[in-house]
Amino acid sequence: MDQVPAIYPYGGQTYYATLGPNSSKKYYYKVNHVKSSSANGYYIPGMDDPTATPAFKNVADRNVPVMSGISVAPLIIPGFKITNVSTTDDGDGGKTVAMENNFDVSKTHIEFNTSSKYVTGSSINKGVEITYKYEVDPTQTNGITVQDSVFKTSGAVAAYDAGLPAGTTLNDTNSPLYTVPRTVSEVSALEAGSAIENITNIPETIYGTAQNVPLQGKVRPDITKEGIRSGNRNLQI
Repeated sequence: MDQVPAIYPYGGQTYYATLGPNSSKKYYYKVNHVKSSSANGYYIPGMDDPTATPAFKNVADRNVPVMSGISVAPLIIPGFKITNVSTTDDGDGGKTVAMENNFDVSKTHIEFNTSSKYVTGSSINKGVEITYKYEVDPTQTNGITVQDSVFKTSGAVAAYDAGLPAGTTLNDTNSPLYTVPRTVSEVSALEAGSAIENITNIPETIYGTAQNVPLQGKVRPDITKEGIRSGNRNLQI
């Protein structure tokens, strides 16, 4: 029964109205994954380059009727963590859950779980926008290898950088004469901004054959922290 009767029966009678969603009325439902202000300048695949793999992209905006289920989880991005604290605090000066017309989210069933970091609940007759923000997680660390690759000519550098086909015979025209890994102390010195005056640990053999190393004088491979992040530094003699 969707309406009261035209003629009331004799005696008392109680009628209950049941509310349900009107599928023709829809309200925006947005989910954003963005860098926090402290993470500006750091590269996150998908946020800075949509073609990257894996691509950490925002969920497409959509419109939903009232009483639609809401269940949103933060992304797991290596090296980063979310800043969000509660529904009203994203840890970066904004709100995790922002309701249309600044409606009070505490009057809804939309909640932020401080343990799982999920946002769950059901939509109301107001648009809702959920935003996760990400910052660098200093507890997640990765190893860095810094090495100096010495080439005979610029052509050898170009050939090597272009990528050598499988089975290619290594020689001094297509690959490094030798590669010298930096020691822990040398990398620490670079982090501190000090220059390394000499390449140490020069190998006695090249391609398995003993020969003189064609290097004279001092090489100053000054590398900034950005250089360290790149993984190696190619040197031409």
